[in-house]
Amino acid sequence: MRPEPFTVDPPTPPDPALRAEHHAPPFSIGGAIDLATITRAHVLAVLEQHAGNKARAARALGINRRSLYRLLEKYEDAQPGLTPCS
Repeated sequence: MRPEPFTVDPPTPPDPALRAEHHAPPFSIGGAIDLATITRAHVLAVLEQHAGNKARAARALGINRRSLYRLLEKYEDAQPGLTPCS
């Protein structure tokens, strides 16, 4: 007995509505956003969600408290006065 030939269908072209250029970014400040800016916004948002409690914020971020303190010091050095709950 002969096995039936194996065929592969060509891939379906992606739906134009699902292409990346049609999706809005999660948030936009206007122009390009670098990873450091997104990271800073996320860290500060998590800190705010935890009412300034750095231990809980660090736990939620999956980093140790000392790493959070270093990030906050870096943010404060870059733009003094912008780090909440210092």
